[in-house]
Amino acid sequence: MALSGPISQVLVLPGLAVIFLGVGLFFAGMMTFALGLLQGLARFGWMGSVLIVQAGARLVMGVALVLLGLGVNGAFAGATAAIAVSVLVAAVPLAPLLRAARRSTAVVELAASETRFFALAAVVLLAYAALTNIDAVLAPAVLSPAEAGTYAGAVTLGKIVLFAPIAVGFLLLERTARAHARGEPTERALFLSLGLVLATSGVVALAYIVAPGLFVGLIVGSQYPATVAVAPVYGIAALSNALLNLWISYFVGRGEMRWSRSRRRPSRSSPFLSSEPVRPRWR
Repeated sequence: MALSGPISQVLVLPGLAVIFLGVGLFFAGMMTFALGLLQGLARFGWMGSVLIVQAGARLVMGVALVLLGLGVNGAFAGATAAIAVSVLVAAVPLAPLLRAARRSTAVVELAASETRFFALAAVVLLAYAALTNIDAVLAPAVLSPAEAGTYAGAVTLGKIVLFAPIAVGFLLLERTARAHARGEPTERALFLSLGLVLATSGVVALAYIVAPGLFVGLIVGSQYPATVAVAPVYGIAALSNALLNLWISYFVGRGEMRWSRSRRRPSRSSPFLSSEPVRPRWR
């Protein structure tokens, strides 16, 4: 928020929108923590509900504020408010856990291997998040207005392919980690996840190749006619990223953070293979 002036100039965004982005990052940190707890507790119903509430609230509030004449600032305000609403929803299933934590003494012991695992996992996941979002952020700054509009239409089409199977990645991470900790085979969950994504997002990407004009007109309208030529390539790229996301979840679930380790047998130093799993003990 303090650097909203120079940031707004670099990203070609209104200063108020950048301030809303800063507030949104604060709530996004809380939401990430809440989603991590829900995923760790295998509360996938609530986890999916939180994500659905966030998407729905962003759509409703963002569109409402834009129609009221607030423009880009209204869209950013709606997105920020949607994250805040999703944090409140996530607090409902986590309230008993948080109340118990206030009345208890938590003893958490993290060894060097666990600390290293969490640090490397954070680098991997943040790098992938940057890979799939930074292009849309930088496009207005490095492209002409017409090219940026064309690219925005392609990004909108690609996000459907990329994020439609996002819940599959969450499930795959949990299933892989659990099977790996028990010494059971982990490949079946991976192959099922890859097949499901190919059967869903793969079909959408194929549709972009076969009839790009139809889907560009249906999804982003006629204001970006040049997007028709970009849509097939971007659909393939988005599908590749969706499959890449599954591989990342699979290797993180196995505790394998480096490419060189992916060809070896599972390391016994993996935190998922510890004979005594590290967990908080409530007294």
